[in-house]
Amino acid sequence: MELGGLKIRTWRLVPLAAAAVLLWACVPYARQTQLEEQLLEQRRSQARVEQRLEAENARRRQAEQELAAAQAAAAEYRSRITTLAARSSAAEERTLQLTEQVTALQLEIQKRNTAIGLQNRVIRLLDDTKETIETSLREQLSAQKIKLEEIDGRLKMIFVDRILFDSGSAEIQEEGKQLLLRIAEILNRQQETLIVIEGHTDSLPIAPAARERFPSNWELSAARASAVARFLAETAGLDPHRLVASGFSRYRPLTSNDTAEGRQRNRRIEIFFDVLR
Repeated sequence: MELGGLKIRTWRLVPLAAAAVLLWACVPYARQTQLEEQLLEQRRSQARVEQRLEAENARRRQAEQELAAAQAAAAEYRSRITTLAARSSAAEERTLQLTEQVTALQLEIQKRNTAIGLQNRVIRLLDDTKETIETSLREQLSAQKIKLEEIDGRLKMIFVDRILFDSGSAEIQEEGKQLLLRIAEILNRQQETLIVIEGHTDSLPIAPAARERFPSNWELSAARASAVARFLAETAGLDPHRLVASGFSRYRPLTSNDTAEGRQRNRRIEIFFDVLR
């Protein structure tokens, strides 16, 4: 099996468990708890990977079984045709159909093998990216300045707006610039990663002082996403071809805009990490 880009054999888990017992007695309780949580998360991640791979492998095995059955049937009909002095039109038609089925099943197996290989690559890349971000930005994650989520095979990082921007502004603050530079260092080591930046606002109208530049939340959300993309490209040195920026105004809220807390959650920048196809 593979976990976080590393190959691990199942029979090696026993000595790892013994090592974990020794570490239990040597490290402080808080560190021990942290290590246990990390190990549990790794096991969960491993289980998710294995479940996805098992599902694809099951479909591949089914296709292979169908192929074997079709090949056996085709071989039987070819043998009969060889021994018969006269070939009937029905047998010839059946042979042609079986040959087409074999070809179609072979192509399907090739597609599934290609899909499994691509999925394995995606899983390894996103798991590596997630592990690196969690290690490098542990302090920011703990302080909930950013959040990291895995959704439908994509990795998503959420920034609360106050980390990157002042109210009604699309100018990135110094703290936000330093955080984006650290993220860019990670992404520069993951050249196969596509970076999609989305800007989101709450439902409140733009303040009068900012309306000349941002007539509505559409312009503000798009400007903030573009500012992050431009900073990552021009200052942090990421390849612009890997960057996508878009604004969604107030129309994709995480929660209700009826409270100050809800509006604060909805004002955010989301960065999705996907794999270049």
